[in-house]
Amino acid sequence: MILEASEGRLSRVHPGGAPHGTVDLLHADAREVRIATASSDPGLLVLLDSWSPDWRATVDGQSVPIRHANLVARAIEVPAGEHLVVFRFVPTALHAGAATSALAAAIVLLGYVGARRRGSGPPGHSRA
Repeated sequence: MILEASEGRLSRVHPGGAPHGTVDLLHADAREVRIATASSDPGLLVLLDSWSPDWRATVDGQSVPIRHANLVARAIEVPAGEHLVVFRFVPTALHAGAATSALAAAIVLLGYVGARRRGSGPPGHSRA
């Protein structure tokens, strides 16, 4: 297993090799992967699909960092015990677009309210 050195050292992975345990794929689609894990020791869970900065991961609802594994895959550290691991694809462009749209709508709304207060409405509109 090759991990990016710049992403830090492994903190919880059992040094004696692969831990004993199970991994059950509960759900997988283009935007979410849910996995149930059970292990006697901490370990590294590796998904052999494309790494992207838009993936987010949680273990039992707590956010965890995703590391590059074998240069293209994604990996996370999982503590000993039973856990629910969820990977979600959250495109940053989607959030940036939504924020830009909300800001533009707020500016238009403020301009409209300001124009109404000054007594000038839309073209062709007269106040009685």
